[in-house]
Amino acid sequence: MKNALYEYYFREKIIMKKAVKLILFLLLAGLTFTGKAVAEDIRKTGPAQAQTASGEDSAKALRKEGQENAAAKVNGVVITNESVIRQMKSMLAQKERKEAPEELRKKALDSLIFQELAWQKAKADGLTADKKTIDEAIEKVKTSYGGESGFKTFLEEESLTEEGLREMLIKSYTLKLITAREITEKVTVTEDELKQAFEKEKEKHLEPERVSVVDVIFFLKMDDADSLRKVEEVLKKINDDKERDPMRLVSDGMFIVRDVDLNKEKEPELFEAAKKLKEGELSGVIRTSDSLHLLKLKEYRPERQKTLDEVKRAIDVRLIGEARKKRLQEFEAELKKGAEIEIIDVQGSKK
Repeated sequence: MKNALYEYYFREKIIMKKAVKLILFLLLAGLTFTGKAVAEDIRKTGPAQAQTASGEDSAKALRKEGQENAAAKVNGVVITNESVIRQMKSMLAQKERKEAPEELRKKALDSLIFQELAWQKAKADGLTADKKTIDEAIEKVKTSYGGESGFKTFLEEESLTEEGLREMLIKSYTLKLITAREITEKVTVTEDELKQAFEKEKEKHLEPERVSVVDVIFFLKMDDADSLRKVEEVLKKINDDKERDPMRLVSDGMFIVRDVDLNKEKEPELFEAAKKLKEGELSGVIRTSDSLHLLKLKEYRPERQKTLDEVKRAIDVRLIGEARKKRLQEFEAELKKGAEIEIIDVQGSKK
C-alpha cells in the first residue's frame, strides 16, 4: 500500500492555488470556525467540506475527475481520493507538518469523515444557514475579486457556478452552527475550576526576581594593575557626569556598555553584586571569572507570586481549550456510533 500511496499522492496535479483561493473566500465570507480547540481539522479545511459526495452541484464540480476513486463511504456518501489530496494540501498549507504521507492522509481522511458525519447530523436536525447570511458572504467574495467581472473569472478558474459556491458556503456555515451547538456552547469553566487550577499550578505563575542594570564590560587583563587604573578612570568619568549615566560614555575600544536584565543562572556573580546596590547606585570594580565590570543598578524587583486575577484569562483559555478538545472527541464518537463507515485504500480494497 505504501508504494501505491506515494505514487498516487505525487501523480496528482491538483495545484495549491485552488486550495488557497478557496480558503481565502471562506475567510472573507466570515464563515470560518471559531475557537482554537473546536477542532483545527474543521476550522482549517473549509474548501474540502464541499468535496464529499453529498449531492450538491459544487461537490460534483470539484470532483468531476475520478469520481469513482472513493477513499471512504460514510452512510453511503462517497469521500473521494481527490478530496483527501486537497485536504492534505490544505493542511500542509496551514502550518509546517512533519507527518509521513500515510499519517497525513489518515488525518485528512478522518477530518473529512467527521465533517461528513457532522453535516449529515446538521441536516437531520434541521440546521441550515439563512439566506441573508449566505447572500452577504457571496457579496464579500465578489468584492474581494473586484466585482462581478473578477468574480466570474474566479468561478471559471475553479470550475464553479455561483450556485455551487452558494452550496459550499451553506455547508460551511451549517457546520459552524452544529460545531457551536455541540462543542462551543456545551463547554464552560467555572470560577471554582479556575481557582483549583491556579492553586495546583501556582509555581508556574511566579514572576521571577528581576535585576536591571547598565553594565560596563572591560576587555582588559584581569590581574594587571594598569587595568584596574583604567577601570577606575572610567568610573570617575561616570561619577563626574551629572546624570552618572554609563550609557553616555564614549568607548575607546577597551569596553562596551550594555543595558540588560541580568540572568541569575548565567551571570550569578553580577546578579548577586547588583542586588547589593541601591537603585541608581554605581558599583566599584567587579571581578567575574573572565572580565572586569562596573554596574549601575536601574531596578530591582523581588520574586513575586502573581494573583489569580492576573492569570485568570490565560488559565481560562487553556481550560476551555482542553474542554473543547475533549468535547470534540466525545462528539466525534457520538457521530460514529451506529454510522456505516467504509474505508477504501488507494488500491481499491476495503477495510
